[in-house]
Amino acid sequence: MNCGNIIVHPERMKIIDWQRPFYGPIVLNRANLLVELGIDAKQYVDPGVINLLYILRISWLTQCALRWFPQGAEGYDIEIDRLCGQFVRMPQ
Repeated sequence: MNCGNIIVHPERMKIIDWQRPFYGPIVLNRANLLVELGIDAKQYVDPGVINLLYILRISWLTQCALRWFPQGAEGYDIEIDRLCGQFVRMPQ
């Protein structure tokens, strides 16, 4: 979920998932929204959820590189490398 998923309707806001609609933990969407807004999600979401978000993004980018847009594989690899550096250390 990101800012582009929020549609302001005259009576209320609506959420639309443009890429991969699925039911999942709301906390995962919350983490994604915070990250997309540039807010440090670690203050509001468990580190394991943030790591799961990064794993799902890496999976999505890998699928794009291998299946749907192989011509962009180099760019996906760069983004995957960046995401790998973002993993949160889990408390011992």
